[in-house]
Amino acid sequence: MQRRRRCVGGVSVQLLVWVVVLVWSWRMVEAQQAPKTDPIEVAALNTILGRWGLKASSEWNISGDPCTGFASDETDWDNYPKINPFIKCICSYNNNTVCHIIRLYVHSSSRLDLLNFISVVRTCTAWLDLD
Repeated sequence: MQRRRRCVGGVSVQLLVWVVVLVWSWRMVEAQQAPKTDPIEVAALNTILGRWGLKASSEWNISGDPCTGFASDETDWDNYPKINPFIKCICSYNNNTVCHIIRLYVHSSSRLDLLNFISVVRTCTAWLDLD
């Protein structure tokens, strides 16, 4: 005995289910965007580094957004002494959509504008390590 396929308006139910699952999956992936650094903090960081004559390290700034790469993972900067400057971020704000810079490490710099940095990231705990 042959099995009858159920059809809805000439379209098999199985095909319809697969299309719905595919579209739903695509929407879920689209909704999961990487968190972005607060633009005010990016501008402040770029200003501070510019005043000190420094550039963001390619090891932690891998996409143009400073809170990427080593900056947003569990990496401890003690393991990477040649990365200078180095920042650390937490990207769990606003349901994992916003990153905040919480640490700035600069080795052997005497031109520090600490008050400028702290005033910009006053909503977060800033930790500055100056060797």
